[in-house]
Amino acid sequence: MKKSVNNLLIILCYVIFVVFFAGCGLFFNPSNHVNATLNFVYKGEFEQYSKLKSIPVDELKNEYEKNYEERAGQLAKLLSFVDENGNVKMSESIKSQLVEFAKTLYSKADYKLSDSVEKMENYGYIIKVQVLPIMIFEDSKDQVKSFADKYNSDIIEGKYNDKTAYSEDDVSQIYQQGILDILKEKINNLRYGEPQYVDLRFIHTGNAKTDSEDTLCEEDVDKLSELIVKYPS
Repeated sequence: MKKSVNNLLIILCYVIFVVFFAGCGLFFNPSNHVNATLNFVYKGEFEQYSKLKSIPVDELKNEYEKNYEERAGQLAKLLSFVDENGNVKMSESIKSQLVEFAKTLYSKADYKLSDSVEKMENYGYIIKVQVLPIMIFEDSKDQVKSFADKYNSDIIEGKYNDKTAYSEDDVSQIYQQGILDILKEKINNLRYGEPQYVDLRFIHTGNAKTDSEDTLCEEDVDKLSELIVKYPS
């Protein structure tokens, strides 16, 4: 299985607007913002992020669903749910299951923001995040290999040669469903790896007269995303 590129957290780099009160200073907590953003992306918690962004919850839910459809496509490539040209190919049933699997898997992300926030020299802050990587793919690799070996053996022995009983799509779905069943069984008893750390640079450019534009560094976001779930190398 090849490591997939994890771009789900690109949503973290969207512009947000922070409210200032003239003469009263800055009412802004970078840790609260980052935590609310991570909880929205990974755990599907909408209310706090909705307040920060002033975006209706229904709109955020649509964005969340769209992002996890993309995540499911990335997982499909990782799991080799592809045709001979490397394009993702799966039934609506498998796709639906994979989307729900991805939501459940990433909702179990274990991250903790440091209590201390470092002020950057210019604009912004550095927030250290501790992550315990989810080891589901490492822990399931032997079972997945055994299943794949048996599946390939069945094909070689002609188990699926009767095209009236098994279409090409049927044969592909047998493989995909088998892999999914293994992973769904593992998800209820996850093992986490040793703590890993990433510094999230949060760029803050607000002032008392204009709306501020605040973003998380995309490079740091990618590092965090890669730590949430340990993918096979």
